[in-house]
Amino acid sequence: MDWHVMQPPIKAASPHRPTMSRFHWRGIGADGRRRRGTLVALDARSALERIRRDRIVAVELIEVRARWSPRVRYADLTRATRHLAMLLHSGLSLQPALALVAQHAGTPLRHLFETVLRDITEGSTLSMALQRHSRVFPAAYWRLVELAEHTGSLDTILTQLADTRDRVAAQRARLRNALWYPTLTLALALGLCALLLAWVVPTFERVFAGFGSPLPRPTRIVVALSRQMLAHGPAMVAAGGLGFACGMLAWQRAPRFRLRLHALLLRAPLVGPIVQRVAIARWSYALGRVLDAGIALADGFDAVDGISGNAAMDAATRDIAAQVRVGASLADAMRASTCFPPDVVATIALAEQAGTLGTTLADIGAWNDRLVAERIGLLAQLAEPLIIVGPGALIAALVVAMYLPIIEMGNVM
Repeated sequence: MDWHVMQPPIKAASPHRPTMSRFHWRGIGADGRRRRGTLVALDARSALERIRRDRIVAVELIEVRARWSPRVRYADLTRATRHLAMLLHSGLSLQPALALVAQHAGTPLRHLFETVLRDITEGSTLSMALQRHSRVFPAAYWRLVELAEHTGSLDTILTQLADTRDRVAAQRARLRNALWYPTLTLALALGLCALLLAWVVPTFERVFAGFGSPLPRPTRIVVALSRQMLAHGPAMVAAGGLGFACGMLAWQRAPRFRLRLHALLLRAPLVGPIVQRVAIARWSYALGRVLDAGIALADGFDAVDGISGNAAMDAATRDIAAQVRVGASLADAMRASTCFPPDVVATIALAEQAGTLGTTLADIGAWNDRLVAERIGLLAQLAEPLIIVGPGALIAALVVAMYLPIIEMGNVM
């Protein structure tokens, strides 16, 4: 019997190994009955071979593309990762542990882990199953799992992965806490200025038109600003929205744009050192924990690619990995990059000589974490009075400019 294969192009998602795909099939068994099912295989040919081994003649074979993954909260995935690590450490095998994690997870995460469990049951490895949901599980996540599968340290790696995610979440929380008040104050001040220029100033302008005398220069400037905003405000808002949309599109689909922007951000005054230390803290801590788990340095770079949150740092990591794999020391490879400050490179050079690279990298991550917390606190203390005084002075200047004609009339009378 002839069979028909409907196979979209299969694209490998990783240069390190091929990607497993899921296939739906229909066929006729040796007893003449119609059969159908789902399996995970490397490609359509491998899937057909597995079906034939079961003495089934395939009638149809369709590759199922992974659908969009539901939105999963960062903290929920971290808790599920730690839960899975605890179950594996207690001696439970992978499939029962995944089933238990799925049972106690929230709805989006439960469906996701049930899909992962089904893929594993059909022959996929855990890392391959996670890779199919790359929107939820980033490359650094499933690459670490892949390394753990090879070294037999899955519970340890998952624990360290959960620790790393907790540290990243703590950094983000500190940044949000430091920025929300200045951002809210600035937004309210700008909104109040726009309200004054759009509604209050035109009312005063109509009143001033009956005075019959020239307006003071500050008042004329404010009136001109109000007219420009009323005339071109909608177009400016539309242009701003379009620019923001184009920027977001370039951010998502133009890696070179993101790389250049992140490189500029590392060199920016005030915020540049903080961004650099945040990236170094994540990178050092993650790489240190990977080495402590018994994974070789040359393999560990694949696991931390993308963990820093900065595209320029990730590009530097790939360059460093290439040099280390041909025999260079980590410190020498880092020294050739502009992303790492001299104090970090010098500390790593000493650690390589002492044979304590994994522990030292984790310590560097913790140390830079403390530096980031201190600098964020200092920057927030400096920014708070400026944010309060600056917009306040702007609003006061607008109000004074509008009352100047009335004050001058009072002086004349």
